[in-house]
Amino acid sequence: MELIVRKWGNSLGIRLPRTVTNSLKIQDGATLDLKLIDDTISIKKNDNSLNLKDLLSKINKENLHEEYNFGDSVGLEE
Repeated sequence: MELIVRKWGNSLGIRLPRTVTNSLKIQDGATLDLKLIDDTISIKKNDNSLNLKDLLSKINKENLHEEYNFGDSVGLEE
């Protein structure tokens, strides 16, 4: 697929065709990773989706906070 590079402010930009963005489910505001390898540009969808297992694996003694008392229950909390 051939794309045209256009001036965009002080930078240069390309437009991603709808067939590509639909296929990769990329929407306005999505984050992409760009790598330059020799004379090749590689653009990859950045899948920064967080999951509980990954987040919990980052907890350690240095960043674990103590419990905080928010006061007595005011509803149906147990």
